[in-house]
Amino acid sequence: MSLPSAPTVTAVAISPYAINWNWTAGQYALGHRVMSASGGTNLSGDLSGSVTYWTMSPLSPDISTSVYVEAYNVSGTSAGAIVSKYTLADIPNPISIGSVGTATVGISFGANNNQAATQYSVEASTTVNNTFGEIYAGVWTPSIAHNGLAADTSYYYRIRAKNTENVYSDYQAIIITTITKVNEPSVVSFNAVNENSIQIGWNQANQSWTVYELWASTGNMSGYARYGREPVPGRSLIAR
Repeated sequence: MSLPSAPTVTAVAISPYAINWNWTAGQYALGHRVMSASGGTNLSGDLSGSVTYWTMSPLSPDISTSVYVEAYNVSGTSAGAIVSKYTLADIPNPISIGSVGTATVGISFGANNNQAATQYSVEASTTVNNTFGEIYAGVWTPSIAHNGLAADTSYYYRIRAKNTENVYSDYQAIIITTITKVNEPSVVSFNAVNENSIQIGWNQANQSWTVYELWASTGNMSGYARYGREPVPGRSLIAR
C-alpha cells in the first residue's frame, strides 16, 4: 500500500475555549491524528480515515495553538503543514460606572479571563438605540474617563473584546447607563424688586429639561424655604 497523502488543514475558533480543526482526508489513509506542533504529541488520539475534524478544548481565551494533522496507514505516515489559530476573546465583564460629574464619567470593566494583550472597545451613545461611537480602544486598564460631556444628559455604554487575530467578541448583554450631573446656576440677578416681590434670573447652564429650584431666607444662611420650581431655563422665578 502506498503512503497516504498529507492532509490540508484549516481551523475555526468556535469560542474562547475551543478550536475546530478540519482537514481533507488523506488518500489511502486508514486514520488521522491531530498532533501538537511543539513536541509532536498526539492530541486527538487515533481517528478513523473517515473523520475529517476534531474539536480541541478546553483552551483559554485569545491564545494561539499550533498543530499539524498526520494521515497514517500500514506503510507509514504523511504530515500536513503546521497551522496556528487563536481562540476568540471572551466577552468582557460588564461596565461599571464610577465617578460622575457634569462633563465626565468614570468607567471600569473586567477582563474576564482574557490575556494581557487582548484589546477592548468601549462605545458610548446618548440614546440606547442610537449609533454608538468608540471612546476607548486598547488593552485592559483599571479605569477610563469619558470626557467632554454635556451636563444633565444620559449616556449609554457597551463593550466588546478583540483577539489577536482582530476578531471581535459579542457585546456584553447589558448596556449600562448613567446621567451626568447638572451645572450650578450662575450669574443670579435681581431683575425687579418692589415692596412685595423680587424677580430673580440666572444663566442657562444645563439642558432644556433641567428643573431649577428657588430657595429664599430672611435670615443669615438659615431657615431657607423653597419658593418654586422652574422647568424652563432662562425664565425668572418670583419670590413673594
